[in-house]
Amino acid sequence: MQTIYQKFRAEKVGKEFKFQKYPDCLGSGSYGSVFAVDDTKVVKVTCDKREIWPARKIQKTKFKHVWEIYNISTLNINGIAYFAIVGERLSLPNSIGRGLLSQATSISNRAFEMRVTIEKTAQYRLCDLNKRKKHIVLETATQHLAGIKEAKKKISKNSWDFHSGNCLFDKSGNLKLFDILVAD
Repeated sequence: MQTIYQKFRAEKVGKEFKFQKYPDCLGSGSYGSVFAVDDTKVVKVTCDKREIWPARKIQKTKFKHVWEIYNISTLNINGIAYFAIVGERLSLPNSIGRGLLSQATSISNRAFEMRVTIEKTAQYRLCDLNKRKKHIVLETATQHLAGIKEAKKKISKNSWDFHSGNCLFDKSGNLKLFDILVAD
């Protein structure tokens, strides 16, 4: 169920991009919303200027673990500047779920900060999981860490927004970081 605010944004985005029908809102955060363009693309509409510089740096660059951005434009909606970022459509597969994804990203963030392996970071954190779930968490953490390293090569800033809520998967099952913004 879309909120009134999401419907308002959907109408404005639909008119701006001349969609045949108003796009479905896939989700919203503090600064914007993501709308389905079709089965392969989304448009993220945000008023957060901090996303634009890193988005432009990675635009049209193919990464295995970072969201592919096709186009960036500026919209004026009732006198407010919004940025529209068109990129590949990602999803969350049923096999992992948010809980395991949260564990995986916590492990990979810690491994990156401490400059140690995923296995060393994970050894005490996965005691309660069965073998299948441990494998999923370790594989996801490894992909998340690879995404962090890819993004850091392209944009050398110290502070990122790499938590589990900002990760989804492409159709091939690769984890991708999609909310690449340099934090204050």
